[in-house]
Amino acid sequence: MPRKRIDPNPLSGQRVKELLKERKAEGKQASQEWLAEQLDISSVYLSDIVRGLKRLTPEMAMKIIKLFPSVRIEWLLGQDNFKTHDERIEKTLDIAFNQAKCLDTLMQQLADAHGCKFVISTDESTGEEVYAIVENDLVIALLSFDDYLNTRREIAHYSTYLFENLLAKQKRMLLKPYPLKQEEQDNG
Repeated sequence: MPRKRIDPNPLSGQRVKELLKERKAEGKQASQEWLAEQLDISSVYLSDIVRGLKRLTPEMAMKIIKLFPSVRIEWLLGQDNFKTHDERIEKTLDIAFNQAKCLDTLMQQLADAHGCKFVISTDESTGEEVYAIVENDLVIALLSFDDYLNTRREIAHYSTYLFENLLAKQKRMLLKPYPLKQEEQDNG
């Protein structure tokens, strides 16, 4: 059975070129010839990778990563946009923080819709966060940290479920996708 042909990923080549530029800016040897020698391949073959004509294999990417240890292989292969492990962690934390803020806002809106307030404060005696639902300046419910997290998790799961169902329904209704006009993109 013939092997399935895998097309080159031009982004990988661009990223190899970017690494060489950065290395050169640091005053280090950074030519394509130097990298080809380090990888034990011809400079013509490396040039084809950089120009997006040949595929950067995972094996070759691993060799490049050894020369540029701060770089993630997933980034180099064009699988994601997090160049370093630190960038990936920072972005993941940013997303988690923003999701938490959104869910806290949603919890507050739900409480508001029921004539209550959702209050996060610190218990002065223990220093721990307290999650309370307040009505007419009276605490009517206290949530443990686990209850609070579980409630947020359930809201997030249900929101995802609703969105995915809406998207699936709309995709079925829309027979042929079409591009947005520029003015629609600017307003959205």
